[in-house]
Amino acid sequence: MARFPLFLLAALLVTIIFGTQYWLSGQMYRQSADDPQVQIAYDIKAALENGAPPATLLPSFPSDLEKSLSPFAIIFDDSSNVVVSSATLNGDVPKPPQEIFDGARTLTEHRATWQPRPDIRVAVVMLRVSAGGKNPVAGFVAVGRSLREAERREADAALQVTFAWATVLLILIVYAAFSGFWERRK
Repeated sequence: MARFPLFLLAALLVTIIFGTQYWLSGQMYRQSADDPQVQIAYDIKAALENGAPPATLLPSFPSDLEKSLSPFAIIFDDSSNVVVSSATLNGDVPKPPQEIFDGARTLTEHRATWQPRPDIRVAVVMLRVSAGGKNPVAGFVAVGRSLREAERREADAALQVTFAWATVLLILIVYAAFSGFWERRK
């Protein structure tokens, strides 16, 4: 009977280890989904602050958020109005919620998950663009891309971690059952 609490402890530890692995892999996939946008956003911000015309800084092809996995850029004025955009959704330029602008206004850089529609999730990086020097207008640059691939990878990782967790638990159950069986036979 003393083996049962030991089995429960082992099962709990296995669950904690695999649960932590699942959580860490999800965090890794989501955080790495921001990587291209960070670089593109800072490049656009630097170009704007050096006086480059906004329309010349967008990705070379439009991005339909419903279909495309490509990064997109939207440049806003200081009042959060669209100046130029390479993104569309249902034929219109999508606009992030005010909280993302507020975050960029407060922190100068704001990374967020934006859901412009229930079936579309986007990793977006928004930067505050300062006026001064060669840039007469302050505003924001938002660069984003679909989370579809990152979420697919996260789901695959969840399936793999769940399978490994279940396998280890099954091994523990078999061991507990047979070790008790052999002790009783002696």
